[in-house]
Amino acid sequence: MNCVLPPDLEAKRLAIAKRHNLSLFGLMLFVVGIPMMALLVRNTQSKCPRPMPVAAILAFAIPRIGLEFAGIVRIFKHDQQMCRELGFRCPYCQKPLYEPRSGMSLNGLFPKCHRSILS
Repeated sequence: MNCVLPPDLEAKRLAIAKRHNLSLFGLMLFVVGIPMMALLVRNTQSKCPRPMPVAAILAFAIPRIGLEFAGIVRIFKHDQQMCRELGFRCPYCQKPLYEPRSGMSLNGLFPKCHRSILS
């Protein structure tokens, strides 16, 4: 893929993207990986595994949904903070330029105000 952004903007975008991806990986490890390991350890220690009741599964899953949501909100706030610190903002609307799934680096258009950031 050819990037149309200037090298300084592309370097800022990549720095923010790398931090964003590491944060999401850590969140997934915390929210999904650690509880799954706890369940595996619990099942391997007992000689005859018992099925987990539905109430226990719900009591385990509902707080995880809240943690997941709070973690995702915090990651996006951190992305906005990094955009402010690095000066990676739209010259027209002053909103943070980083969008995890935008094609801005391919077409040069900012997805929020639909203006070209290349000029």
